[in-house]
Amino acid sequence: MSIKKDKRFDKLHSDFSKMKLLLQEQFEILEELVSYGLDIVDPKKNDQFKANEDKLDGLELKMSDNIILTMGLQQPMASELRLLVSYFRMIGFIERIGDQLNNVINFMYNMDPPFIHERHKGSLLNMLSISDKMVRKALW
Repeated sequence: MSIKKDKRFDKLHSDFSKMKLLLQEQFEILEELVSYGLDIVDPKKNDQFKANEDKLDGLELKMSDNIILTMGLQQPMASELRLLVSYFRMIGFIERIGDQLNNVINFMYNMDPPFIHERHKGSLLNMLSISDKMVRKALW
């Protein structure tokens, strides 16, 4: 592999790791918001969630561009090409998962009052936990 290609792949690995960590943080913030309610949890958590969502969107665009440039300019071998295509598909899925988590929070904010009733909280936390485990198994 050339030095430029190595650097591009290293950057892709690094950015992908950042995306995974951001998504994991999103799950943790959402779990806290569901557990305690929007009015009890520190409002900075919601700001952090929104900032993470913007970072996920930005990383997805940045990585997509990097993948396309790598395919077009670096002439990857078959194994490298498979890795690039895998990254390309996974980053799209990660970004969509982040969007769905964002939809859950937006739904909670539109509720009146903005918290999950105790009898539904367990089910929602269970679904959130199962989703988190599925994502972890797929990405790690």
